[in-house]
Amino acid sequence: IVLPPWWKTWWFRTLFYILVAGMLVMFYSISIAFYRSHQRKLSVLVKERTLQIEEVATTLEEKQEEINSQNEELMAQRDELEKANTLLTEQKQQILDQNKELDEHRNRLEYLVEERTRELILAKNKAVESDRLKSSFLANLSHEIRTPLNAILGFSTLLGEKELSDNEREEYNSIIQSSSNTLLDLISDILDISKIEAGQLEIDLHEVSLESVLNDTVGIFNLLIKRQDIGSNKNLLLKVVLPDELRKIQVITDKLRIEQILSNLISNAIKFTRQGYVEVGCSKLIDREMLEFYVKDTGTGIKEENQQVIFERFRKVEEDKTYLHRGAGLGLAISSQLINLLGGTISLSSKPGEGSVFYFTIPLIKSDSPYNPILKARISDRIPDFKNLCVMVAEDDMFNFKYIERILKKAGLKVVHAENGSQVLSMLKKPNDIKLILLDIKMPGMDGIETLHEIRKMNVTLPVIAQTAYALADEVGKFRKEGFDDYIAKPISVNNLYFMIEKYLKPSDRLNG
Repeated sequence: IVLPPWWKTWWFRTLFYILVAGMLVMFYSISIAFYRSHQRKLSVLVKERTLQIEEVATTLEEKQEEINSQNEELMAQRDELEKANTLLTEQKQQILDQNKELDEHRNRLEYLVEERTRELILAKNKAVESDRLKSSFLANLSHEIRTPLNAILGFSTLLGEKELSDNEREEYNSIIQSSSNTLLDLISDILDISKIEAGQLEIDLHEVSLESVLNDTVGIFNLLIKRQDIGSNKNLLLKVVLPDELRKIQVITDKLRIEQILSNLISNAIKFTRQGYVEVGCSKLIDREMLEFYVKDTGTGIKEENQQVIFERFRKVEEDKTYLHRGAGLGLAISSQLINLLGGTISLSSKPGEGSVFYFTIPLIKSDSPYNPILKARISDRIPDFKNLCVMVAEDDMFNFKYIERILKKAGLKVVHAENGSQVLSMLKKPNDIKLILLDIKMPGMDGIETLHEIRKMNVTLPVIAQTAYALADEVGKFRKEGFDDYIAKPISVNNLYFMIEKYLKPSDRLNG
């Protein structure tokens, strides 16, 4: 028996296969164990890595949140920066605007300082000029008051001399009257300018006939020239020019103020005109509803540089040194202010040696009432005849009553005297032949206005004329509103008193008398 080699034996092969299988099993087991170990390690590593990743993720989330928060803060800061930048830009623009305004204010202040300096210099100059004018005015006023007073007192004393002739007595009496009128005009001007400065001068509007205003005003000056109260030794003609279209109309204005303005202008024209004429007229302006009055003379004229000065208060311009022209320098200033109050303007056209023309305008407001010519003043030296007519004079001052009584009796009037309002009412309640009442405003107890109201309550329709020393022109309107038919101012002019009585006593009254 041949035995095979040991490696070809069955036990070797079985052992070999077992060994190989065991090795395979062992390799497999070792691999499995290694794999499981490695898997456990990987699991641990994965867990650790997962934990790390989770921690990192958590950290990243926290950082992301922090970053988001920071981003939000940055956005907010950016918005704030943008707002701050915008604010800074606005503030910069405001600063530029403020700088510009400051420059403008500085320039304005510099201009105002310069302007104020100029004004102060002008004010100082005006103050110096005003002080000079006041001193000049006071000196001039003293002269203008003392001059007529000297004549009044002097010739009043001379009238007492027994050896005077009738002609001398008449001449002295005329001088006293002229000086008294001059003094009265001066006092009236001072009162008017005082009321104008105080803003208390009022305008009294009512129906006025232009023809009556012009004729009456010029008529008074014609009488004064005839008597040589003014314009002595002058060859002057006073004339009125009024278009036919204005003769028959009535306008709404202040009659007394118009007459005052015309009187001032006419008086000045006569004062500075030695010969020739003074023309007074009125016309309607074509381009607007205005009346234009004018006073034209052939006098000395006024230089151009002095044509504005004459309208200032207390200013006088003596172009001709040969003649001394009296006056306080208030007439034109008052006239200018009155024209402004009436709603008009005043102007002047003049050449030295050729005369002057003063123009002034007032609004043309026509009256709806039919034309009714006002009784013209009969200004003359004659004494009217009022035989047997009875007039009541209510006057508490005996000197004034004696003067009025003398004037009225000279015209043939019977005079009844009442010293106060109570006596007036008592006399009117009894049968009487009184045709007119001259009622003083200021009386003891019941004054003139209260007395008039009581008279009207008694249904007495007699004309009642207020006589008063309240001679300011705007008082007239107040008296008319109270119910007086008219008024006459003290000191009472003889001719004015006769005219007033003729105006209100009807012809039938005179016949009955």
